[in-house]
Amino acid sequence: MTRTRKAGVGLAVALGLLLCAELLFRGVLLLDPSLGQRVADHRAYYAPMADLPNISYEPHPYWVFNATPGQPGVNSWGFNFDETPLERTPGVMRVLTLGGSSTAGPQAWPYHLGEVLRERYGQEVEIINLGTGGWTSAESTVAYVMLGQSFSPDVVVLHHANNDIDPLRRADFRPDYAHYRKPIALERDELGRLRVRLKAAYVIDSNLVRLSSLYVYLRLWVIGDRHTLYTLDTLATIESSDMVENADDNTRIFERNFVTVGTLVRATGGELVLTTIPHTESDQPDWAPWLDRQNQRVLEIAERHGYPSVALHEEPFPVEWFEDPIHVNDALVV
Repeated sequence: MTRTRKAGVGLAVALGLLLCAELLFRGVLLLDPSLGQRVADHRAYYAPMADLPNISYEPHPYWVFNATPGQPGVNSWGFNFDETPLERTPGVMRVLTLGGSSTAGPQAWPYHLGEVLRERYGQEVEIINLGTGGWTSAESTVAYVMLGQSFSPDVVVLHHANNDIDPLRRADFRPDYAHYRKPIALERDELGRLRVRLKAAYVIDSNLVRLSSLYVYLRLWVIGDRHTLYTLDTLATIESSDMVENADDNTRIFERNFVTVGTLVRATGGELVLTTIPHTESDQPDWAPWLDRQNQRVLEIAERHGYPSVALHEEPFPVEWFEDPIHVNDALVV
């Protein structure tokens, strides 16, 4: 028997054994519905996907990512505000907002703020909302330097606290946030469609997850319920579990980001306003004490540098206004 034939026979035997093991394991899943449900849940919520039909973010060369233009409520810049020229319209107040997911969205609080200002002052108001889900103060700072200040806003409202907690707590902290962020692994194909820059290992892993319940079980045994989906977190965030209990030394960079924006705003005759981030009292997440401390830092930064501030976390917002511990829903009244 030739070496090639021996290899072919060996491969056939190996594949046959794997198929038998797969069929036996599927029999086990029929006898143990709870294990079968765990395998199904892991496949649906944690394991990789080969196809990404609805990608809501795209890479940006300077602030990592923003929303994909062309989605409902997203303009050509990749943000949730009406198409607005850089040049000011005489007599029109212009307010620019910066923040993470609690600021992003066509109906988020910046939209309501604009409605209130129009009613209160009886004049037209333009809202430039650069809020983007997942952004830290680092992305917002760069976005204001590279784009936001070009709109020459009268007021800039900075709404950041919670998204900086993770990068500030990491033991390998770097002031440029390169310990936390990585280039988002998306690109446009020849037709302009976004796609993931797939690695061979990812393709193999994704297909095995779809085909083999035994493989999914082995993944659970080796890595547990850890996300490997191409979500925004896995695309743009470097994983780490090495955290420090006292991040006070790192928070000077958090303050630096605020002051950088504030200095630029004041240089063009505008005013920076800092706001804290509320969270519901009924469902306390484990990071709530960290958010309370971050909110306090925001107020301390405002006091040190003379920025007006709004302590939203001290307001008794109704629980029904929250769709989760930190995000308000459409019932929000500004």
